[in-house]
Amino acid sequence: DWEKRAPKIVDTIRDLDTDVLSLVELDKYQDFFQPRLEQMGLDSVWTKRPRLSSHDGCAICWKRSKFELVAHESLTYKDDTTGQRKDRVALIVLLRFREASPQNQSTYLIFASTHLARNPESMKQNVIRLRQTAQLMLALKDFAKRHECESDVPAIIAGDMNAACLESMRAMAVAYFSLRVVEHAEPPPPLWIMKDVPTPSTSFTFLRRIRIDYLLHSEMFLAAEHVRSPKSDLALLGDEQDSQHAVIPDDIHPSDHLPVAVDFRYKTQEEVAQDCAHQFVVFLLTGDIPRPLFPHEIDAAFSYFSKDGSDMVSAEQLVEGTKRLGISDLTTEARIQLRDLLCTASPGLDASCTLATFYEALQSQLAHWPNENNDKPFILKAFDQMDSNGLRPASVQWVE
Repeated sequence: DWEKRAPKIVDTIRDLDTDVLSLVELDKYQDFFQPRLEQMGLDSVWTKRPRLSSHDGCAICWKRSKFELVAHESLTYKDDTTGQRKDRVALIVLLRFREASPQNQSTYLIFASTHLARNPESMKQNVIRLRQTAQLMLALKDFAKRHECESDVPAIIAGDMNAACLESMRAMAVAYFSLRVVEHAEPPPPLWIMKDVPTPSTSFTFLRRIRIDYLLHSEMFLAAEHVRSPKSDLALLGDEQDSQHAVIPDDIHPSDHLPVAVDFRYKTQEEVAQDCAHQFVVFLLTGDIPRPLFPHEIDAAFSYFSKDGSDMVSAEQLVEGTKRLGISDLTTEARIQLRDLLCTASPGLDASCTLATFYEALQSQLAHWPNENNDKPFILKAFDQMDSNGLRPASVQWVE
């Protein structure tokens, strides 16, 4: 009953009290939600799904007192090779903080809201969701590039991904962009590697109790501090035995999805440099990270070892720096290996390296990346349209 559910949805939005909000499957935007959001101090944008029979879409809302809108655009997913099948959308905004904070490395934020293809249990639908995910990543990359915020602006993606296992989706996206890097000599989208915030189950039906709604964020810039849920949801999220027969919406929960709120903190420059140095060391020694580092991340890694800000890092600084990283399985021999790898011109304790050396060492390792991983059979199934038992660019062009 819409008359009963509507005020409860508004109350839930008010109780969550978030700075930025994603709403999907949202209809009645102009005549009902927009004026009520404005009364709560929230500005917003909305885009409708392309299907003529559907009146819902995605909305992004933000506190007027904290942000101003710089730019926004919508994306209509193409779900087949002809581009004729269109059913879902995404919405992207670039927001600017009204007041700069010394804690924030950036005065901007990119935020995306999306609703992917239905039926999270369906492997066939997973292929469509992959297409949509790849299109969203490319749209985010182009959006950031146009607004000159590719490397220094954090991003958050929120919405109903309809994916029971987001890791498989991410693994496929990694494989796709890896091919583009090798074949087209172009950098992958700076926003493609996002960290998933572990949140509670969000969908309760007669058949399932799963999480299909996600919040992803730029791990380089943001740290998830706390996950919040409305008090009315805590009982439902508690003991699994008590909630296994729960179905929403009900008298308490006005939506068929539970909302999730996350408190984020901007990382300090020191934290960013340490994280990049950690990834740099692990990649050079093992190749065991999802993707190579971007140029600005290599710069940050170098600054971690060069504490005095000089353009040279000594072999001793490399060894001491890796100790500070706290990589538990990094042996003395491995530290020496790292030192010699970066100081090939004159290995030894008196050797030194430059930022250019960091870049050269990284390039030498790219020939051995990506490594084998447990998701390869699933990746091949989604990408290898020719049954060639390999990932070939010609077989993945349909993703775009």
